This record gives sequence, structure tokens and C-alpha cells, in this order.
Amino acid sequence: DTGMNQSEFAITERIKKVLRIPKVRIIVHPTGRIINGRSEYSVNIDEIFNEAKKYNKIFEINASFERLDLNDVNARKAVYEYGLKIAIGTDAHSTESMNNMRFGVGVARRAWLRKSDIINTKSLKEFEEFIKEE
Repeated sequence: DTGMNQSEFAITERIKKVLRIPKVRIIVHPTGRIINGRSEYSVNIDEIFNEAKKYNKIFEINASFERLDLNDVNARKAVYEYGLKIAIGTDAHSTESMNNMRFGVGVARRAWLRKSDIINTKSLKEFEEFIKEE
């Protein structure tokens, strides 16, 4: 059971618990949506972003055209209201899926994100330093 049918409070608390784990740096599939397959689960995104800010966590824009999760509205909120950083991930399970990056970049553009907001635009050295355990 994935817990998708839990209450908003229960799902929010589950995610907040994960955010407190030092080895966790990037939160992927943050709303669990699958476009034309499954709606976002009920979660208090403001509580999640507020907790993430305390622990300097990073949120993924999943570039799979089936997910695009975070969406542009939530990605913008994460960056501009909470000061969080974003990673764009392709969700690639094969080399062909690496082309999905353009969809994630599209979400970031719609959110008016800047290069400095996205951690995987950094050099390898900067990236490794940034994702070090807090």
C-alpha cells in the first residue's frame, strides 16, 4: 500500500518525517500525480515547503511527461516563497527517456525559475558541495 488514500494530515506528516532524515537531500515525486492516471494526493504543500526550508531540502521537477511533478505553480512557490532549490530529473529508465529533460525545463520556465534556482545547472563540484549532508 502506497498510502495514497490517507488523510491530508497523515500524508503531510509522512513527508515531513522524511524531510527530517539527514541523508535525504532531494524529494522526488512530491505530489504523486500521474497525468491522466492519478491525481495528486492530498498534502499541505505549504507545510511541506516550510519544513523543507528548515532542513535545506531540494525538490524535484520530474520531467516525465506522465508526471511533471512538481508543477509550475508549486515549483514557483517552492523557490519564490520558501527559498528552496529545485532539481530537474528525467525519471529515465532508459537512455531514450533522457530527452524528457525538455519537459522539466518547460515546467521550470513556466515557473519563471532562474538557472541559479536549479541545482543541476551547477558544475559537478558545486553540485556535490550543495547536496552534501547537512
